[in-house]
Amino acid sequence: MKKKIKDFWEEIREELKGHESYIIDFFVSSEGVKLVELNSFEAWTGACLFTWHEHTTVFKKGPFTFAVVEDPPQEDLLQLLPQSWRTFISECLKNPSEIIQ
Repeated sequence: MKKKIKDFWEEIREELKGHESYIIDFFVSSEGVKLVELNSFEAWTGACLFTWHEHTTVFKKGPFTFAVVEDPPQEDLLQLLPQSWRTFISECLKNPSEIIQ
């Protein structure tokens, strides 16, 4: 998995030149790697599976580190979102070709 992520990052890193720093979330499956989220590297950016308190030095100086969620949560995560977001996501799932181009 680590090699897949590093190889994918090597493929896209040229496109990210000009950005001093960033945080990337990847999705890895048997079909390959997808970029899920790209954010600026700021203290207010969510650390997701890490914490700013514990991992700031690793974020800034390395080494390359990643965390894995092997099994998705069993709860309905949509229920944790405000109703307006649940509605928006439901509409996107009904008509993905209208949203993703």
